[in-house]
Parts: sequence; C-alpha cells; structure tokens
Amino acid sequence: MSKEELSKKLKRLQEELSSQDTIDEDTKENLIMLMDDIETLLNEDPKGDRNSLIASLQKTVDEIEEEYPRITMAIQEILTTLSNMGI
Repeated sequence: MSKEELSKKLKRLQEELSSQDTIDEDTKENLIMLMDDIETLLNEDPKGDRNSLIASLQKTVDEIEEEYPRITMAIQEILTTLSNMGI
C-alpha cells in the first residue's frame, strides 16, 4: 500500500463525514483531527507516535460503529492500510 492509496481512503472518509448531517460536532472534529494527524505522520515522520494514533482511531471506531457504519468502515480501511504500510 502506498501513501497515494491512503490519501484516497482519507478523502473517502472526508466525503463520508461531509455527507453525514446527523454526526455530532465533537465526533466530527475528532475525526478531522485524526485525519490531520495521519497526514502529518505520513508527511513528516512515518515512524512517529503511531501507537497513539492507531489507538485513537480504534477508540473512535468503538464509539461510533453502531451509529455511523459507513464512517466506521472508512476508518477500518484506513487502519488496515496503515497496518499494511507498517505503521
């Protein structure tokens, strides 16, 4: 998997977030911050604080999986891609 593939998945997550009218602002802001953290991690230091980032993504999945299955699926694809990239 490449950075390009991950960028596509991040864009998909952004599209899912934009299409959700019912998502609360705190969750939406949290997801946007996590996406920014992923971009920063990839662009600056792929060996950076990845454990914290992965834990935050997984926690978010656990919190929203029942209410927002499409967003959850997009996050899980990102987690898989990060894992495949060794991050």
